[in-house]
Amino acid sequence: MFDPARIAEHHPRIVHDFPGGAPRYQQRASGYRATLVNGTVSLLDGELTGERAGQVLRHVKRAAPARA
Repeated sequence: MFDPARIAEHHPRIVHDFPGGAPRYQQRASGYRATLVNGTVSLLDGELTGERAGQVLRHVKRAAPARA
């Protein structure tokens, strides 16, 4: 849910919250009232709600099939 008249991006910043202090970019935006994931509010007024509405998908590397 958003307010089209208030949509704006903010300048990105570098945060060091990965394991070992690795950096990543974080960019906020305004004008968004809420973000819903599978019907669950995960972001409300720019703050995470702590609700988890899905699962983390991970790539699993499988062994190559044996050649005949």
